[in-house]
Amino acid sequence: MLQLKRRGDKGIYQIVGTLGGKRYRESTKTASEPHAQALLAKRQCQILDRLTFGEERTLLFAEAVDFHLTKKGPTVKPYDAKFIAKLNERFGPWRVRDITEKEVADFAKLYYPKAGPHGLDRAVYTPLIAILRRAAKARMCEMPAFQRPAKPSAGKVEPATDAELAKLLPHCSDRLRAGVLFMSFTAARVAEACRLTAADIDWQARTAVLGRTKNGEARVVPLSAIVYEAVYRLKEREGLLFGLLDRHSFNQALERACRRSKIRVMTSHEVGRHAFAARLLGQGYTLKQVQEAGGWKSYRMVAQVYGHLEKSSVHDAMRLADTKLAQLMDGSEKIVRIQVARDTLPTMST
Repeated sequence: MLQLKRRGDKGIYQIVGTLGGKRYRESTKTASEPHAQALLAKRQCQILDRLTFGEERTLLFAEAVDFHLTKKGPTVKPYDAKFIAKLNERFGPWRVRDITEKEVADFAKLYYPKAGPHGLDRAVYTPLIAILRRAAKARMCEMPAFQRPAKPSAGKVEPATDAELAKLLPHCSDRLRAGVLFMSFTAARVAEACRLTAADIDWQARTAVLGRTKNGEARVVPLSAIVYEAVYRLKEREGLLFGLLDRHSFNQALERACRRSKIRVMTSHEVGRHAFAARLLGQGYTLKQVQEAGGWKSYRMVAQVYGHLEKSSVHDAMRLADTKLAQLMDGSEKIVRIQVARDTLPTMST
């Protein structure tokens, strides 16, 4: 059986002994004997359960999390680690088999009361399923089935057109004007743009570095002439290049500018990534090229959101595809008409 041994100068208790033919030496991480006794009893119960029922039926969620993080290593993104920590806080001591659909739904309501279906899927179900799928693949547990929250079908986006931007920009401050142009021609998200400083711009190469992006991968974006000119005016500014702290302050400033210019109120996403995608698709680029240029990680998401824009561009191209033939035919028909006219002219008598 297992017993407690006090070790070291700090008197930390260790669990030592043999149980089920296996030798154990584990720290309780406490110098309190009552707490160490409680941990000893719990640990012995876990081991005996595992010996009786098998690991697949007794795995703790915290153990599955440890295994997942060990395998993922340094590739765990900060926001993923935050979501996993909250799951572990709630379900860590639970056996995986006891985590039911209802328990997960209750957790989601408690920890993310204002989140919509997309937010809950990202913060709760995606990390939870990834952790348990990895454990199940290693035969540490059976894979529970969880139903992801139903997501509403995506409506058609309303990107800002260049005509709308032309009306908007004269009513923007220098900083807001530069921010709108920067997002519209680089596909930077508003949070990425708001974090930008002059140090992130390579003035000679005319590029900008977006160090912290949503998908965790840094992007280097080229600056077109109109963007470079607008941003260059802010070169000597200290702190945040566009002078706006976050998306809320950016959208508030943008709304005021939209009202001054007497156009529809647009969001940072509509003047930014939506406008970027619509512009490139209108110029004949494919969804795949838009995905790569704009730093989207999922092609499926790009196709879902902007597929109708590509289709519209293709239809426009099909409508204009006969232009060259029509011009050639028109030229040929003119020659034929002239020839016919000449042939039908009455001959003049001498």
